Amino acid sequence: MFRIKRIFCAIAVILALSLAVSCAGSQSLDPEIAQDALLSATEPSSEYDDDVSTIIEDHLPMGEFTDDLSKVTPNPAITIEANGSLTVLVETTNGTTTTSGNSLTDEAAALIDLVNTERKNAGLPALEYDPYLEASALMRSAEITVSWSHTRPNGSSWSTVADDIGGENLGSGYPNAGRVIKGWMNSEIHKSIVLYPTFTRVGAAAFKSSNGKLFWAMHFGL
Repeated sequence: MFRIKRIFCAIAVILALSLAVSCAGSQSLDPEIAQDALLSATEPSSEYDDDVSTIIEDHLPMGEFTDDLSKVTPNPAITIEANGSLTVLVETTNGTTTTSGNSLTDEAAALIDLVNTERKNAGLPALEYDPYLEASALMRSAEITVSWSHTRPNGSSWSTVADDIGGENLGSGYPNAGRVIKGWMNSEIHKSIVLYPTFTRVGAAAFKSSNGKLFWAMHFGL
């Protein structure tokens, strides 16, 4: 009798495992989640230094978000063409090269709104838009079309693109701001930058390269 009970128990366990495997096999992964996981897996970790005491604390002028690129491109390396597209001169370790594309200011503004939503949900104050950080983010979003890294194409650190930058988040291939913030919030290092409590200012850029791929950059400051 004891052996019979053991046999019945074993059969029950086997049936339960078979049912579980069958159910798991019948479920399909949300394609958006799968794509975000793929993009996150292929992106490098942020080279973020949390020693913010090294940041220059002279606050730069702040203002409302503007889609007038002439106001946020003080860098002579960026030229606004007659059709509104951008041509960017990028310094590399082997000389200079150019990259071209369009700045999607609506997506950049949406990304700032989404970041502030995440900060609000975490009980943190909103970041104030800074056109100077937008300008530096725009330069970096163009640079990563040449070299996908937190190291600039000329071999220097990302923080050398301008003064008073405390953190940088990058993204590539994400089709819109909503997908970017999902990717960042699913990455502990990127999330820690979004939710860094002492940051007060932010600028963002979405650069659509000539081949149609989107590159994203966000800069944070005290």
